[in-house]
Order: sequence, then C-alpha cells, then structure tokens
Amino acid sequence: MKMATSYLVLVMRVIASLVLSKFKFYEQECSLHFCSFYIIRGNLTMKKILMIIGALIGVGVIYAAVCLGLIMSEHRAKPMAQPDTIVVLGAQVKGKNAATAHPAKMLAERLRTAAVYAKANPTVKIVVSGGQGTDEPISEAAMMSQYLQAHGVHNPIIEENKSINTQQNLANSKKITRLGQTVIVTSDFHMYRALYLAKKAGIKDVSGLAAVSRSSATFRLYVREIIAVGKTLIFG
Repeated sequence: MKMATSYLVLVMRVIASLVLSKFKFYEQECSLHFCSFYIIRGNLTMKKILMIIGALIGVGVIYAAVCLGLIMSEHRAKPMAQPDTIVVLGAQVKGKNAATAHPAKMLAERLRTAAVYAKANPTVKIVVSGGQGTDEPISEAAMMSQYLQAHGVHNPIIEENKSINTQQNLANSKKITRLGQTVIVTSDFHMYRALYLAKKAGIKDVSGLAAVSRSSATFRLYVREIIAVGKTLIFG
C-alpha cells in the first residue's frame, strides 16, 4: 500500500507539471464589449483548441481518479489494538450561543465512533482537537469534550482548541502531549489526508478509525476532499 501510495503521489506531481508546462498560455490582452480576456499567442484552429480542451479534461479525470483512489484506500481504516492516545478531529459546531451549542451531523458521527472505541479502551487518553470558527458558539474541542463526557466516556480528555485546519490539528496535538501509539478518529472521506498529514507532522505510529459519513452532503464533501488531497500532495 505504501509503494502504491508513493507511486500515485508521483503521478499527481507529474500531472501537475504537465499542466503547468504543456498548456502554458501566452498573454495577449484583448477587449470585447467592455471585457478583457486572454488568447493563446498565434493563430489556433478550432481543431487545436478542441485538442487542448480535451487534454485538459483528460488530465482532470485522471487527477480526480487518482485522488479518489487515495481517499478510498483509507475509507474503512481500522485502529491498532493497544493505543496510547485517541485524537478526535473537529468539525462544525452549531448553535446561537454556548447554551444551545451542539455538534453538526459530521462531528456527531465522529464523536459517536470515538465514544464506542474509548469505552472499549477506558485508560487511553483522548485529545479533542479543533478551534472556534467565527460562526461557532464555542470551540470544537470544548463541544467534543462535553459530548463525550455526557455520553459516558470517562477517559482523560485533553482539549486542543487553537487549530483551524487538519494540519494544525495534528501538529498542535503533538505539541501538547506525548501521543505515542495514536488512533485518529475522523470521517471516512477525510481519513487518508489525516493519516498522511499525521505522518508528515512526525506522528509515525498512527492508525485510523473511520466514522461512516451519512450526511446528505456526502457527495459534495467527497468532491471537496478530492481537491484538498490533490493540493496537499502537490503543494504540501
């Protein structure tokens, strides 16, 4: 799996290089009805234009297929048997104020999955990781801690409440406590990128526990994740 992943990452970078070099446009500003646009230097026949469009579509299809393959490779990730730490990654918190705060569906899915696993491993510490967005009444970390305790989880819980993205979730979690053997709990479509970024952050002994996503917006979330995975692999 590791070799296959490395190969797919290499393919992604080759595709990006081809897009940036093979289809480089030369700017020539023109005006038409109050608008400005750019055309390719020289005269292009319709056939050549269609060939370029077709090639770009082909690259896009390959890009999406590679990213989707990577996402699906960790879609049903299973955790290690004896972890030291469970890291639960945050998602949206809803509510008008602290009193009405509640986890959105995606976060609730992650928390239910984490709660079952935590109860089966009652001595394992939990890091709940997520800051507070401008549209959230409390931090994601605080919401997760409250939810887990309210649902009978008695494991020691550490709140990491500064992060605003996955990369920060993992880096900050590593800073505030010794993680040891780590299980990451996140949504199924998000698991590949979470594990990839964990290893990049130096969390080597890591496995995943995927929460099954049942949201009505699942298709949109997968499309967004395809873009995010490509960006992570190409640009880091």
